[in-house]
Amino acid sequence: MVLPRNSQTSSEFMPKLLGGVQVVTGEGLIDETTVNFVAIPYFSWQNRGVYQMSTILIENASLIEHEQNSQGEINTDG
Repeated sequence: MVLPRNSQTSSEFMPKLLGGVQVVTGEGLIDETTVNFVAIPYFSWQNRGVYQMSTILIENASLIEHEQNSQGEINTDG
């Protein structure tokens, strides 16, 4: 996901998520499509099972190297 520099984000407390946690919400871009996101603090997410998680946001999509792995997921470790 790309988070352009001018993107609006907000913070909110979600009492029903992970027993109650402060998150950041906003809109980002995936392949030029606007998507909503919820950023959950890593300390709240860990040790709760295997889930898809992104731990980096980038402003410039041209810096992302897309490489599809054997499970069909996009690797942006790049």
